[in-house]
Amino acid sequence: MLPALKIPGYELHEVISETASKVVIRAFSRTLQKSVILKVLKPNCPIDAVARLKHEYQIAKKLFNNQRIPGVVKVYSLVKREDTSFLVLEDFDGISLNKIISSHPLDIITCLSVAVQLAQALVLMHQRSVIHKDIKPYNIIVNLKSGEVKLTDFGIASYNSSDELAKTQQATPNQLEGSFAYMSPEQTGRMNRAIDYRSDFYSLGVTLYEMLAGKLPFESDDALELVHCHIAKQPPSLTAPAAVAAIVMKLMAKNAESRYQSATGLLADLEFCLTQLKTSGVVPNFQPGTRDKAGQLSFSNKLYGREQELDALLAAFTRVSGGSSEVILISGYSGIGKSALVNKIHQQIVRQRGYFITGKFDQFKRNISHAAFFQAFESLVRTILVEDSKKLSQWRQKLLEALGDSGQLIVEVIPELELIIGEQPPVAQLGLNEAQNRFNLIFKKFISVFAQKEHPLVIFLDDLHFCDAASLNLMKLLVTNNDNQSLLLIGAYRDNEVCSQHALMQCIQEIEKANKIVRTLSINPLDLNDTIQLLCDALDTDKNDLITELASLLLYKTAGNPFLLTQIIKTLHSEGFIKFDFAHQCWKWELPQIQTVGITDLSVVELMVRNLSKLPTETQSILKLAACIGENFNLTTLAVVAEMSVDDVSEQLNAVLVQGLILSVNDSNCSTSLQTKLEYRFLHSRVHQAAYSLIDDGLYEITHYKIGKLLLKNTETQPIEENIFDIVNQLNLGIFLLKNESEALYLAELNLLAARKAKASMAFTTAAKYLYQAIELMPVDSWRREYNITLNIYQERAEVEFLNGNFELAEILTYTAIEKAHSNLEKANFYNLLVSQYTLQGRFNDVLDSAKKGLSLLNIFLPEDDCKCIANKELIIAKQNLDKLGIDSIVDLPAIENEQIEVAIKLLINLEPLVYAASKFTLYTFIVSKAVNLSLQYGNVSESVKAYANFGLIIGSNLGNYHSGYQLGLSAYKLSEKLNNKSQQSKASALLTGWLHCWSKHIKHAVIISRKGYQAGLESGEFMFAGCNLFTLIHNLFFQGYPLELMNKEISDSHHAAAQINNIIAVESIIAVKFAVNDLTNTENNINHIKLANKNFYKDDIISQSRQRQSFFTLCTYYIYQIQTLYFLNQFLDALNYINEVKQYLPSILGFTISSEYYFYYSLIVTRLYQQYDIQTQREFLAQIHQNQEQYKQWADNCPENFLHKYLLVEAEIARISGKNWQALDLYDQAINLAHENGFIQNAALANELTGLFWENQNKQDFAKIYLSKAHRYYDKWGAKAKVKQLETSYPYLVIDSKEPITATQQKFSLDIATVVKASLALSRELIPSRLNNKLLHLVRENAGAEKVYFIIKQNNQLIIESSLVGDNDDNTVWQRIPLTESYQLPVSLINYIERTQTHLVLDDASKSLEFNSDPYIIITKPLSVLALPIIHTGKLLGVLYLENNLVKGAFTSERVELLQVIASQAAISLENARFYATLEARVSERTQELETALEELNRTQIQLIQSEKMSGLGQLIAGIAHEINNPVSFIFGNLLHTKEYTDYLLELIKLYQDELPNPSTKILNKINEIDLDFISEDLPQIIESMYTGAKRIKDVILSLRTFSRLDEAIFKEVDIHLGIESTLMILQQKLGNIQIIKDYGDIPQVNCFAGEINQVILNILTNAIDALDVSDGKIWIKTYLREDSYITIEIADNGIGMSQDILSKIFDPFFTTKAVGKGTGLGLSICYQIIVEKHQGKLTCISAPNQGSKFIILLPR
Repeated sequence: MLPALKIPGYELHEVISETASKVVIRAFSRTLQKSVILKVLKPNCPIDAVARLKHEYQIAKKLFNNQRIPGVVKVYSLVKREDTSFLVLEDFDGISLNKIISSHPLDIITCLSVAVQLAQALVLMHQRSVIHKDIKPYNIIVNLKSGEVKLTDFGIASYNSSDELAKTQQATPNQLEGSFAYMSPEQTGRMNRAIDYRSDFYSLGVTLYEMLAGKLPFESDDALELVHCHIAKQPPSLTAPAAVAAIVMKLMAKNAESRYQSATGLLADLEFCLTQLKTSGVVPNFQPGTRDKAGQLSFSNKLYGREQELDALLAAFTRVSGGSSEVILISGYSGIGKSALVNKIHQQIVRQRGYFITGKFDQFKRNISHAAFFQAFESLVRTILVEDSKKLSQWRQKLLEALGDSGQLIVEVIPELELIIGEQPPVAQLGLNEAQNRFNLIFKKFISVFAQKEHPLVIFLDDLHFCDAASLNLMKLLVTNNDNQSLLLIGAYRDNEVCSQHALMQCIQEIEKANKIVRTLSINPLDLNDTIQLLCDALDTDKNDLITELASLLLYKTAGNPFLLTQIIKTLHSEGFIKFDFAHQCWKWELPQIQTVGITDLSVVELMVRNLSKLPTETQSILKLAACIGENFNLTTLAVVAEMSVDDVSEQLNAVLVQGLILSVNDSNCSTSLQTKLEYRFLHSRVHQAAYSLIDDGLYEITHYKIGKLLLKNTETQPIEENIFDIVNQLNLGIFLLKNESEALYLAELNLLAARKAKASMAFTTAAKYLYQAIELMPVDSWRREYNITLNIYQERAEVEFLNGNFELAEILTYTAIEKAHSNLEKANFYNLLVSQYTLQGRFNDVLDSAKKGLSLLNIFLPEDDCKCIANKELIIAKQNLDKLGIDSIVDLPAIENEQIEVAIKLLINLEPLVYAASKFTLYTFIVSKAVNLSLQYGNVSESVKAYANFGLIIGSNLGNYHSGYQLGLSAYKLSEKLNNKSQQSKASALLTGWLHCWSKHIKHAVIISRKGYQAGLESGEFMFAGCNLFTLIHNLFFQGYPLELMNKEISDSHHAAAQINNIIAVESIIAVKFAVNDLTNTENNINHIKLANKNFYKDDIISQSRQRQSFFTLCTYYIYQIQTLYFLNQFLDALNYINEVKQYLPSILGFTISSEYYFYYSLIVTRLYQQYDIQTQREFLAQIHQNQEQYKQWADNCPENFLHKYLLVEAEIARISGKNWQALDLYDQAINLAHENGFIQNAALANELTGLFWENQNKQDFAKIYLSKAHRYYDKWGAKAKVKQLETSYPYLVIDSKEPITATQQKFSLDIATVVKASLALSRELIPSRLNNKLLHLVRENAGAEKVYFIIKQNNQLIIESSLVGDNDDNTVWQRIPLTESYQLPVSLINYIERTQTHLVLDDASKSLEFNSDPYIIITKPLSVLALPIIHTGKLLGVLYLENNLVKGAFTSERVELLQVIASQAAISLENARFYATLEARVSERTQELETALEELNRTQIQLIQSEKMSGLGQLIAGIAHEINNPVSFIFGNLLHTKEYTDYLLELIKLYQDELPNPSTKILNKINEIDLDFISEDLPQIIESMYTGAKRIKDVILSLRTFSRLDEAIFKEVDIHLGIESTLMILQQKLGNIQIIKDYGDIPQVNCFAGEINQVILNILTNAIDALDVSDGKIWIKTYLREDSYITIEIADNGIGMSQDILSKIFDPFFTTKAVGKGTGLGLSICYQIIVEKHQGKLTCISAPNQGSKFIILLPR
């Protein structure tokens, strides 16, 4: 090229080098009159080459600054010509080091001499903040004669980030600069690390390595391989003096922090080596870098002077770990270190299995409610996402159980929760009070899931002085919630900004009133020692007099404020007042100069303003906008309001980031696709304040308004609701800038939208502010001109002001709206709002008045209270309409379309509760009937549910049509389910189960409905009826005879739940039941109090408080339960007194389940006291009993399951006191049987007791003992310990009787293009999984620069480690398919996170990642760079690639993931192909195996068929015989009683004749003698008794046959083993003959099994035993017991002939028998074995020896 090239003014001598874009020429400059080097661009070269040349010249100008720098080739000028441009450089007659190395090896002294000069050059360059970035032999020029060494080619050099004009430099894969063989790891673009001056050290290290070794440390023609080596491989050992080799290796450290930190430190070590080598010829070993000081400030995370406060916080955490909740408030001035103090305990809490979350309130975002809470819990959700599958599943289950159907409420404020619990159904719209209740309850439940002793929860809320009212209320609710057993809430606030009247202080007082601990920590300023230590640490120096003097000055000026102190030190350093003297390796400053400059006299804000003012104007403008957005801001929003691109804004923020004045909120170590918005925050609220103060006075409103308009404009591409708060908050600050009325109106609409969103999240104070602003924005005559929006604003504000407690204002707003409303319908709606407001205030007259006015507008007029005819007429119409339509049809009625009628029904039903509570039953009947008629005529609305249910109560309990009442209640409940209205479901279920169910259906079926109703009430915020369902549940459980031990648990849980929702009626009603349970279970006398939730309740207090509050429902239920318990405990007179006391309160529980108990026990009490009174009183008693029985007969006819046994028991008592003994006995037995059959254990006990007492009065002690023993067992089973004790005291023989056990069921670089092609070809050709894995791992390692690569596959919904590639090993390790959770080789939580989110994850330093720092692997191994990538094909996760590099931080970049994703996609396809190929092979093997096992299965099936047919035939035969015998025996058994009765009558008649006619005729006397009348009179009763005994025996046999056959129990269920044994023995009784049966039954629980099959096993074994016995002295032992391993054991032993070991080994084989031909099939014991072992997972063994008998042992799991 040289002959063709001519450059005027220069004589061209030789071409030194040439590339595609430039040529380097040695020439003579006529101007300079000396030899120079020209770097000339070729014509038509790329634009970037021109830019690079210009850049090199600019760097040179700054670097030299008209001064000569030794060690750097000087640049004279940049010459621009039409066709080219070129640099003119110094020529000192040198050649490139590259040529020298390639020609001959260098000795070590030459190498060190070159290195020393290069280090000297770097010292000067770095002092001028220049980074070369391309140090290599080609750019090092050496004069061989003089030995002078200089650096050249600054084409890609940059400024170091410490320079205020510099920008943070970070390489990307698409902008690679430098030479692959020499570039540092951070220059490869594969690491999330900025490039700073230490990058030059790495390149210099590679160069020195090449000089010393004669070759590069990493040699490859593959650029990708070189990149991988720089990141993940260590260079081979260097043959050189150890100290020199150590210097080179330190220079080449993968992490910049591990290299030299200053060129001066490097220079010192190199000069030492060179000197030693020249003087002694030997370089001694030493530690490189000992004189290496960076000369940079370094503030650690250490806290100074906060040891006591830290101990206090950790002590509080220890306390809450034990199960308590606590509040700690940390006060102090701004910058004193409150936040730093709390954040210091983070890691310690995590290590102690706690969760630490934090949120911060923003002074400019007080209108966004709960923001700090939601911010905190977002981080907690992300923490859970990294748990393993098992734990995540447990969390999911716990959360779903806690949140129920209301999970969407939490998902709306914490969206990432959906990744754990899945998509949630929408929640129902509720009234404001119910919605608030629901939100508070659900959020409390949400937190309760985490705040547990197993994992305490610490919530840190910063800047509480900026807290909104809604957040304070939520904080109070959380702390006072007793379910939060291990919650530590830490709040920080500025005490100089909070007074005693501040809302925060009032909230704390309310928390303390709830007996919750609130502790306060006041943070004091630093003292002198702390300040000195801080300075020493920051300057990395020891304490001396200069440090002490500076510390004293700074302490005085900052008053010990740590934030101000550090900022002043940083400012003094950045402005050169504190600087590092590299020559003397120490820090220097002039104290007078520091005092003079005035920096130390500035406040925090003034200092920040001063520093920010020095930033470029564009950057300041960006910060002003950011400050207007808030203390936290995201890059996307800031770009919108700045009207710049995201990249441009990010570039402007870089300098502020470098200075640390703003911070990235997103984890700087984490890059994931979930972070769609890059979030920033100001370093401190004072920095935020300073940035905000940069805005000129008078421009604040303009700036905010402009931001709001830009945000609003940006909503054209996204829903406005997402950013409505940000938009409205900004626009509201610039209202005076509104240009016209239309803009004001639009802003009013936006405020209305913001208010509705705030109201939805229960931020009613915030909503009220928006609505106030909306009204202010409306024109004066808005009711006329903008009617609709004005109406909506007034309605919304009336609602939220009421909920804020501003009742008078809410009332004024409502009446204003009524006055201005156009239509009657709108007016009626506002009257309905008044009804709701007055109801909550208990203003009955106002409620009634508002309802009347609202309904009259809809042409519905309420009658007067005493106008029964109108109410009855409406009632009759409703009954007729229902009869015509059919009750079941109401569920299918269409939805109402008439809006006027809909409002009318709502008004009626909203009025109903207060009318009912005020006992206005006539009005109540009219209201309910009218609502029903309107619903039937026009269609259903949600309130129709309660109308139907209430109407069921009226026609059921009031009119006695119980079945129709129940059907209405049930239909109402079904309608609520159809409408999916939880609020109405709670109401319907309460009315159904409490007032309607028991009169028609067994009470046990009501329990599940009550539980659902309670849950529905919680989820809908309908706390009143949630509590109603609770106490109904408790009453119904007690009514049905629920075991009292379990009853206590139900009572405790329900009482706690009722107290949580503050339902006083429910709490009191549950306490009434608790007293009854306590009386029955407590064996101590005179217990007049109970304990619930650590509080004592006394009977007298309950009575007096209920009377005082006129809570007659509670009072009445309490009295009825006292009547019941007093009767059980034989205190009949006291019970009778309560009967007389309770009569006046009975109307309050009309129709309620336990109202029937009053009549039942009333009758029983008077029958027990009957004999103690005179005849007149007895007649009165009988009259009352018969009156009670008339009512009971009606109930028994409607629902015999619940009432017939009680009716019959009272009838038996009537017969007893009337002397009708045989009738009484029959009635007693019927009552006993019915009570037992229907599960009323307490009534079965009572009936047995009364029967026993009857026999005792008849002096039949044996019979009495039988019934009293049964009563004793029933009471014991029920858990009535007091009653049991009473019976045992009266009848001591009951103590020794065995008790029935009680049990409970408990752009792209060409390098990347080549990589993609290479990867695709390699992976697509493989079908063998092992080879595919190997290629995949190698490709990934090469492309990512990984040290470790693991391939984890997902198989059967489980992550399995398939293979790995670790270190320099080229062979992958194939794992034995170890589950991820069983391996300690990987961070399980991190990989779980990838599995669930299916997004990649990049960590610069995994050991410092907050989200994974609790993973055991990360804790132990402390890995540095980590990249994890999901492998996905057709939307399905196939596996995860895990990459790790422990040599360098930030080895991987998010951008690099794009290439790896391409490789992973190809790998996914290849994996699927390989799996399909493997599946085909596996299927062949499977089919072969299936054929091999077919015959075995066929044989087994044949045996089972034989057994099945045999048992089926036997069972059917037994059942048939039993059935056929049972009918005639029942006939005989049933008539024997009558026969006996008639016989007695006849004998009595004969006796009467004999008495009245003592002298009969001769004919009669002859007949008497002939028939032997005296013998017949004596023998006939005995014959009948014998017949009765025989019939009973036959009946018992039939029962045994039925029990044995168990045809009706061919299901797996709990059975009594002893009953099965007895039935089997009954069947074998004849075959047993004289064989003695010895039974030893243990106390064993019932067993889950197939009862009929277990009976067959027992039968087979017993039959074999009988066959082996000598009938004359044979014995069979049967023993049962419960082993320690919880197996139920049945042992059947005999003293027969026994078996040899040979026979014993075959007894369970099919078709093996020792019996004669025709005597046995050989299937008996084989079938037994199958039944016990295969069907029941039990064990069957046999122990035997010849002449020693045999013992079969059956083990059954519980």
